[in-house]
Amino acid sequence: VESNSHDSRDLLARFELMIEQFNHHLTDTALPQERFEVIRSSLVERLQNPVNNLAEMGALLSLLAFEKEGDFDYFKKRIAATQELSYEQFVALAK
Repeated sequence: VESNSHDSRDLLARFELMIEQFNHHLTDTALPQERFEVIRSSLVERLQNPVNNLAEMGALLSLLAFEKEGDFDYFKKRIAATQELSYEQFVALAK
């Protein structure tokens, strides 16, 4: 992060304040359980349909083969992990 108008200590203080406020308001306004459920189901849907065309399929296969070391069940694992994640677990991890 760079700024022409604020020094690094000021930026750090602003980040720390933002994180503190986010953690304090995580369950009531920042990300209530209803919104978490919507985001989680949307993510699962996106993971179940990862490609729209041939070029995206090529990129996906390349990702799985080379960056994920041939783990062609990567998306199945992510879907299962996302579906199993509870709101309480998410809040604990976020904090």
